[in-house]
Amino acid sequence: MAMSLWEVVSLPPVGLLLLLCLPLCLCQQPLVNFESPFPPLLECTRKVHPIVPYKALSPWMSGFSRPGVKDFSQLTLDLTRNQLIVGARNHLFRLSLSNASLLQAVEWGPDEDTKRSCQSKGKTEDECQNYIRVLLITGRRIFTCGTNAFTPSAPPGR
Repeated sequence: MAMSLWEVVSLPPVGLLLLLCLPLCLCQQPLVNFESPFPPLLECTRKVHPIVPYKALSPWMSGFSRPGVKDFSQLTLDLTRNQLIVGARNHLFRLSLSNASLLQAVEWGPDEDTKRSCQSKGKTEDECQNYIRVLLITGRRIFTCGTNAFTPSAPPGR
């Protein structure tokens, strides 16, 4: 039996609407300008974070690149193994968190038939690649999903 959103959420619809509008109400200016003996409530303000030059941080930073690999887009931490999993265009990498050294590299690009099919639909060669979109750690396994030249796939056993 399917349940609607309203049956799953324990708030009545009006209560949910009020809850969603609360942040907007807290950030609004009062309609009436009146003097108050109390200090004003905290207003929504923009925080400016300090900007630190790259050179100042470089002694503590490690970098990773791979010739011919572009579009590093997804990262996930595997803290139990002290590793960083990185998704890039047509590639997956496992790196050591201690020094960003490469532990494993897997090439995962679309096959030629999938690429041709993608390009026959008017897509460019750059668009017809496998861009990693999901990286999740579940126990001792990595779940990953990629665009695979507009034919999304999640390989078994990775």
